[in-house]
Amino acid sequence: MSDDGHGEARPLRFRRKHARRRNGWLLWAGIIALLLLLAARYALTALTPGRA
Repeated sequence: MSDDGHGEARPLRFRRKHARRRNGWLLWAGIIALLLLLAARYALTALTPGRA
């Protein structure tokens, strides 16, 4: 575990550089999730017109 402790100090700089890529993936994941939720709600409302 001591190796991990010393290793975390240096990767901080690399994490900042790769942070943009991770944020991009998170944004796409969020957009896809919202689209899936909207599609699911639309499908439910279409299948069951009684429930709005």
